[in-house]
Amino acid sequence: MDCEMVGVGPDGDDSVLARISVVNQFGHCVYDKFVKPQEEVTDYRTWVSGVRPEDLENGNFLITTLYSLFLVQVH
Repeated sequence: MDCEMVGVGPDGDDSVLARISVVNQFGHCVYDKFVKPQEEVTDYRTWVSGVRPEDLENGNFLITTLYSLFLVQVH
């Protein structure tokens, strides 16, 4: 599992989830989704995260993302 974080808050110092990726034991990607933060993103940290504003426009909110990740794990 790999998570990418973006910064929120006045200085972008607080981190929130922006992308989650999961690979199986063979290294194949089984889940890769962008997560739309509820807070306003003030630092995309693109140089590290690779996350851009347009990536989050169609992202799901965290609860939806967690539910769909759970479904992937169950099946």
